[in-house]
Amino acid sequence: MNEKEITSRILKKRALLLARRQVTDKTEGETIDVIVFFLGEEKYAVEATFLKGIRPLKNFTFLPGLPPFIKGIVSFFGVLYTIIDLKSYLEIHDEKKETQRQLLIIEHPKLKICFLIDQILEFKSIDKNDIQTDIAGIKGFEKGIIKGITADTEIILEPGKILEDQSLTGKFGTKTNRRIIQ
Repeated sequence: MNEKEITSRILKKRALLLARRQVTDKTEGETIDVIVFFLGEEKYAVEATFLKGIRPLKNFTFLPGLPPFIKGIVSFFGVLYTIIDLKSYLEIHDEKKETQRQLLIIEHPKLKICFLIDQILEFKSIDKNDIQTDIAGIKGFEKGIIKGITADTEIILEPGKILEDQSLTGKFGTKTNRRIIQ
C-alpha cells in the first residue's frame, strides 16, 4: 500500500468516527422543541407542543375591569382565547416603539390562551440537560411560570403555571374573571 492509500484509509476512518459521534451526541440527551421570541430586548421561549398557531394582533375585544396585562379576548378556530400581554404580565419595561405585535396561540390541557409578544425569532430544539433551573432573580421566577433558562439566555416559560397565578384569578377572583381566563 502506498502512502496515498494509507492516508485515504485513515481519513475515512476518522470521518466515520466523527459521523458516529455526532449521531450519538444528538440522541444522548432528551430535547424539547421551542419557539423563541422577543419581549423587549430579552429572548423567551415556549415549548412548541403547546403552540397551536401564530397570528398578528388584530380584531380583539377589550374587556374593561380586568388586570392591565389582560388585553382582551379573541376568537380563533371558533374558540375564545384570553390575550395575556407578557411584557405587562412580567413587568418588562421597554422604551422602544412598539411594532406590529403577534399572538402565540397556546393550548395546554389546563388552558387556551394567547400570549402577546413582540417578535418571533426562531423554532429550535434544546437539550433538556442544557436548561438551567436555578434562576432566582429573573422576572417571573417568583410567580413559578419559568421552567428555566438556556445557555443562549432564552427564558423558557411554563404556560400551565400561568393559570395558577393568583393575580389572574385570586385577588380579582370573580367567577366571571375565572371563566374568561379559563
